[in-house]
Amino acid sequence: MNDSPEESQDRRSALVGIAKVIGAMGIIVAAFFTYMGQLDSNDVKRLDLVMEDVKLLRNLVESANKELTEIREHSAQKDLKIAQLTMQVEALKAIIGREVNLNDWLQDDIDASPFPVAIKRIEDINGVVQFPTYLINNAFAQRFGISKRRYEGKTSDEIFSATTHAVFYEGNKYVYDNRTWRLQDECFEDPTSGQEVCAPVLRYYTTLPDGSPAIKKIIFVGMDIEP
Repeated sequence: MNDSPEESQDRRSALVGIAKVIGAMGIIVAAFFTYMGQLDSNDVKRLDLVMEDVKLLRNLVESANKELTEIREHSAQKDLKIAQLTMQVEALKAIIGREVNLNDWLQDDIDASPFPVAIKRIEDINGVVQFPTYLINNAFAQRFGISKRRYEGKTSDEIFSATTHAVFYEGNKYVYDNRTWRLQDECFEDPTSGQEVCAPVLRYYTTLPDGSPAIKKIIFVGMDIEP
């Protein structure tokens, strides 16, 4: 049953009233036996009617008690559901807080690298695999003249030239398709100078704090791959 608080209160009030009536009827019957002694046929009939009323009232009380039990059970189930939902909300808050802390740790970790580092999400956008940026480090922001806030969530084609985007996308796609890692020289346009720069780039398949797949890219600017 889905009684409102007002309806439940009305039912409880009705039960109290019924109980009082039964109590009064019982007293009347007891007094009748005590003080009347002998009963004529009319008295017996009246007594039978009184007892029928008492029986009816008792049935009403039993029915009302049953409904009250159902109300209490429903209320208990609702309270349990509320408690379960509350626990789930608190658990989600803890997970969110943990993820935020792990993101902070991850950001601090890549910021410690002197080389440009980018961590890319892997998303299917309209049937095409894309690699929006999850995090970049300070060295990446300085090397390419771009802020972390501006680059976050953007794909390389939104930031770099078409030629540079093609190079970066091909490298990410290879690692994603093969769920592997790759280290090779890549040539791309330096947006700060407009000149072509070639450097070893390490990419590898990994996961983010929330468990979703990602690719981590480290650009070893100023270094050469030994033959």
